[in-house]
Amino acid sequence: MSPLGILVLGHQEAHPSIATALGLPAPAKGERLSVRLREVSKPRSTGQPG
Repeated sequence: MSPLGILVLGHQEAHPSIATALGLPAPAKGERLSVRLREVSKPRSTGQPG
């Protein structure tokens, strides 16, 4: 499903950390969490401060 940008996370290895980094709850044992990811472009700098 990765060509569609869909990522399935479980409770093992780095998956809980990935979920947390995305602002999602970490899956508990036996749970799966599917998320759709998409690439976003960085905002262009206008040269103006903040």
